[in-house]
Amino acid sequence: MRLLLGLTGSAGLMSMSTYLEEFRERLNPEIRIVLTDAADRIVPKNTWRALGPGGVYNDADWVSAEHVALSLWPDAILVAPCTANTLAAVATARCDNLLTATIVCAHVPVLLAPNMNPLMLANPAVQRNIDMIKADGHRIVDMEPSLIYAFGTRSSRDDLGMASPNTLVKLLEELSPASAR
Repeated sequence: MRLLLGLTGSAGLMSMSTYLEEFRERLNPEIRIVLTDAADRIVPKNTWRALGPGGVYNDADWVSAEHVALSLWPDAILVAPCTANTLAAVATARCDNLLTATIVCAHVPVLLAPNMNPLMLANPAVQRNIDMIKADGHRIVDMEPSLIYAFGTRSSRDDLGMASPNTLVKLLEELSPASAR
């Protein structure tokens, strides 16, 4: 499987190395990563390169990593963690960064795994964006109960967080070209 992994500027980004490890162990995919500017500020591109995926791109690469070519490469696109801002961009086909421009060009399954405060997720505008994304044929992967760190209160609590690595692996397995045989 060829997986294009979109990383956005959510606190969930801090756990994505665990997700990458799980993807490699259970799916053995070829992985390319596209970072938004916000994600690149939290965990820089060179850190992801050191983790060994096939290619890591950010908006500075937009000239050399043309979004159309990137959209033609994968078997699937997974955006995890996915912020409310990225949901809005995908819902409205706003191509203001390499990741969203690539998604708008793509004709492969796109999975978006939101990671945001449940108050943000419940906002009517965010829910409208989710409905639009689903209507366009993309898949929203529901947030799951988990222990999360709340930056606002600087404490951990049981709440909703990004879907687990296990959930995402199962969904990607369903999309894998090998599973179609």
